Amino acid sequence: MIRGYHRVPDHRGRLVKEIPLRNGTLVFPKDKALEVTVHEDEHLTEEEGIVRVTAISKRRRSGDQWRRATRAILKMGLCLVCYGYGHDVALDAEWDPLRAAIAGDPYEGYLLIGEFDVFAMPHLKASLLTDSPLSLAAQLTYGGLDLVADLHPQAPSADVRAWAKQGKYQVMEIAPR
Repeated sequence: MIRGYHRVPDHRGRLVKEIPLRNGTLVFPKDKALEVTVHEDEHLTEEEGIVRVTAISKRRRSGDQWRRATRAILKMGLCLVCYGYGHDVALDAEWDPLRAAIAGDPYEGYLLIGEFDVFAMPHLKASLLTDSPLSLAAQLTYGGLDLVADLHPQAPSADVRAWAKQGKYQVMEIAPR
């Protein structure tokens, strides 16, 4: 979606012109506008002058995609721990459950998904969050996409849920398969 709106080509020079959805279509015309077509009005809501559109992916088993995205954020986080605190810290046994989750072992955890801002520039930012109820978390921001994953895989606590709600994050729970 970010590549489509900002007209960023892929490695082969192709642009995203539209994204078919189960409940409609997103079209990215050349004038940088975004056209949204939905099949039912129930997917549109308006709050305080903001129109919200619920886009439902055509892909089945989207939970697997979120699980894979979470693993990628966890891997990025472990790399940031290594970069920021050194190899000895990153290789400590404390991170064994994280390494197991990254390697594909079943784990319980969550991914925080921020509200998508289609107008944000497609800048990439990876960072560690230390000032939140999350023990230590990795945050990936790319354009209007904001994803946060706790580096100590566990179920989200009430404090985490409250922090997520205040920051307008959706909590996507990752359950062991």
